[in-house]
Amino acid sequence: MPFLNTGSAKATNATLTLSGGDGTSHYTSFPSYGSFTTMAAGVLEFAGGSFSASTVTNNGTLKMTAGSLHDAGAFSNPAKVMLNGGTFTVAGFAQTSAGEIDATISSAGTGKIVSTASVSLAGTLNAANATSFTPTAGTVYTVLQGTSVTGTCAGSIGTYTLGVGSTTVTLTA
Repeated sequence: MPFLNTGSAKATNATLTLSGGDGTSHYTSFPSYGSFTTMAAGVLEFAGGSFSASTVTNNGTLKMTAGSLHDAGAFSNPAKVMLNGGTFTVAGFAQTSAGEIDATISSAGTGKIVSTASVSLAGTLNAANATSFTPTAGTVYTVLQGTSVTGTCAGSIGTYTLGVGSTTVTLTA
């Protein structure tokens, strides 16, 4: 069943998982209908399909497992974004000093944040391998990309090397 959000979808102290939806294939551009919001201990997981919102607000955990999420606005991350797969597209990305990105890397790669404008980094970037996955040395995984990247972040990236370039943030095995 299609999920057409014309209001708000909120996850408050619970997990809301959206999977298999297709909010974009019937349109020539991304529709911007409603908003997705995570509150406090809430988890909003995108596990497949394509979803679009006029606004995405993250005060809990936004988890990208597969599929795509398009935020028509600029996104500020004061909480946690988990990148296990899929693509989160935004019109500008700013990570606050309290923000955290957790990238899980597997044979399929990792999830990615794509900004159609600038990326501003602060906070934490953590990286870990998926269970039973060992990356090939030298493999580069793009975690963030935008028209420009400023700032840096701390974190636990294991054996990966963090690369902050002019338009991308990468992890190299």
